[in-house]
Amino acid sequence: MHLLIVEDEPLAAKRLYGLIEELNIDFSKVSFCDSIESAVKFFQQSALPDLVFMDIELADGRSFTIFEQVQVNCPVIFTTAYDEHALEAFKVNSIDYLLKPIEPKELQRAVEKWETFHLKSNVDGELARFNQLIHRLQLNQEYRSRIVVSKSDSLIPLDMQDVAWIYAEDKLNFIGTFNRDVYPINQSLDELHREMNPMDFHRANRSLIVHRKAIIKASFHFNGKLKLHLNPDPEMEVFVSRERAQAFKNWLGA
Repeated sequence: MHLLIVEDEPLAAKRLYGLIEELNIDFSKVSFCDSIESAVKFFQQSALPDLVFMDIELADGRSFTIFEQVQVNCPVIFTTAYDEHALEAFKVNSIDYLLKPIEPKELQRAVEKWETFHLKSNVDGELARFNQLIHRLQLNQEYRSRIVVSKSDSLIPLDMQDVAWIYAEDKLNFIGTFNRDVYPINQSLDELHREMNPMDFHRANRSLIVHRKAIIKASFHFNGKLKLHLNPDPEMEVFVSRERAQAFKNWLGA
């Protein structure tokens, strides 16, 4: 049996692989992808795996976009750190989903569910319903178009296309505009990133989300990292880690 793990965090992928090994599943091969781009290439160039474990939030966007680019005619078990409403639908219409950190018992239950479908030859029907659900979600998906910030005693609506970057510093979060205004915000970077269009915004690191148009250049740094040069300047050094560098370059179009 051939397994595919789509996960952009090396430690998470390693842990999932270890949990799978502990289940004594009879598999002969395990492949790994760490981004939307690498997963698309895999499905285009490789034989279909028997089962896919796929993280929903990848460094270069949501894994749903993989289904827009290639046919994934094999069962998928989603993994995610976010318990959103749509995930309840996934439990009915897909094989299953696992909430991070993945519990061994939940993983075993999901694999047993897949084995039941596999043995009963019901996978095709389940996948058809799942792909219909993905299509509906994609049609209905809306990204945040504006955000409201406060200044003195006023509320100021900002168009998301006016936002250059959002960063976290000393447990405080700030939003910077192309007009060089900076405002404090209450929402976390995790919350905002899930609502922002991945074509325009990228999570460069844990402390910063950047708009594509704010990037002047990315220069190579020590240990495979990238240093970002931004305009306007957030007055802080911005690095993309070696682990996130390839996903960033893919998003940038390199």
